Amino acid sequence: MQGFSVSGMDPGRATACLADTACRRTYHRTLSLKLTSGSSFRSIPVFFGAFAVAKKTFRCKLVTPTSSLVDEDVTYASVPAWDGLFGVLPGRAPILARLGTGELRLAFPDGAKAGGGEGGERSFLIDGGFVQMAGESLTILAERAIAAESLSETDAAAQLKAAESKTVPADAADKPAARARIDRERSAARVAVKMARGNKGI
Repeated sequence: MQGFSVSGMDPGRATACLADTACRRTYHRTLSLKLTSGSSFRSIPVFFGAFAVAKKTFRCKLVTPTSSLVDEDVTYASVPAWDGLFGVLPGRAPILARLGTGELRLAFPDGAKAGGGEGGERSFLIDGGFVQMAGESLTILAERAIAAESLSETDAAAQLKAAESKTVPADAADKPAARARIDRERSAARVAVKMARGNKGI
């Protein structure tokens, strides 16, 4: 084959992608390429990401030591890592991170609800654990996870009040660790109050 042309695309970039194994594996789309050496046509698999419509969803699994809360396709995830929030879209680079305390937000594609219709969102209170993005799969292993629709503002407010009244015992063997546990409990209670007021169920 002496060359080819692609409608709406720089042939040089397409040629480079064909010659690069990593490019072909990373990007995906089958395009019809017209051979310039003759009048015949062939369909050649060229994997495009930068030049094509990307995959719109990825698989998300949310599990705790006692239950599986989510195992569905999503379009976006906002994840509370220990050092702040980060967003996940389809095709994101692999990552392994420690979870912090905060709100996990998941956006679902159209048709995710029973009976179809527009997609929605769900939120979960996350408190500790790990998260991994590999391929098109996001796995969230949480020490504790509570769906926003299960949170009660009254109960969350009571938990926050109780957490804020706690102090480090004078006889604590490890005072920094005791302080960290109290701070984490207060942080989780504050997030719970905020989420209960918003009550973001799908």
